Amino acid sequence: MNRKKGFTLAELLIVVAIIAVLVAISVPVFTAQRRKAVDAVNKANIRAAKTMALAAFYDDKTEYTASSNGTKMAYFKYTDGRLEPIKGQPSHQVNNLAKEVCNQAAQRKQCDCIYVYVSLNDAKPIQTAPYLDQNGNIKGDNSSQFG
Repeated sequence: MNRKKGFTLAELLIVVAIIAVLVAISVPVFTAQRRKAVDAVNKANIRAAKTMALAAFYDDKTEYTASSNGTKMAYFKYTDGRLEPIKGQPSHQVNNLAKEVCNQAAQRKQCDCIYVYVSLNDAKPIQTAPYLDQNGNIKGDNSSQFG
């Protein structure tokens, strides 16, 4: 009797089923790790943006914008480790840009930039969009006025 060497159809199906189970288990794990990494990057950027904006605001070279009530304030945009002052744009335009970034954070995407508002006389002297809540979680539903 001559037997051909090779795998049977049943053996191949079992191997394919085992691989499918392993893939089904690993995909959610990798997705969760990616979300954690994006959150960590966003948190680090928010903290760095706050620190750099405060340092730039209290620098002697900073140009302040005076609001209608006389508050000295400044808007900054933090992108890729660089901080740029935002000049010549009305606050409602900056608020709209900040809301777009907050929507990215709400969808758990990496934020392209962080907007920072710094003032001398406000109750909240520094605000970021997106921002960190009291528990250190990223919040992107920044419906309150930014600046």
